[in-house]
Amino acid sequence: MKGLLLVAHGSRKKESAEEISGLKQKLRDLSHGEFDVVDHAFLQKASPKFDEKMQEFVSNGISDIMVLPYFLATGSHVASDIPRVIFDIRQKFPNVKIRMLPHIGAAAGMVQLLWDHIHGSKD
Repeated sequence: MKGLLLVAHGSRKKESAEEISGLKQKLRDLSHGEFDVVDHAFLQKASPKFDEKMQEFVSNGISDIMVLPYFLATGSHVASDIPRVIFDIRQKFPNVKIRMLPHIGAAAGMVQLLWDHIHGSKD
């Protein structure tokens, strides 16, 4: 089974968690079955926690996991925290394939997206 896990920072604000959950649902809708499971997790201040969700994926038979860091820059979460959890899961479950995608800020279309947003947001 294949899973896509959207990973965000996390916030105490309920609206922030709802926004990420909504984004997850839109990704699920766009996937048209490419992934058996599309879900989200947080690193801090909100649940579900990233390490717990990774464990849940594996426990539910997901053996091919794509991790999508929802971050704009390569801070410590992208450079260290997410890779550390992935490393730990790989150590426990060597048969599970885990691929971490580049963070959103490094996506090939980000500059064009920003430019389009600037020109589409005129008052």
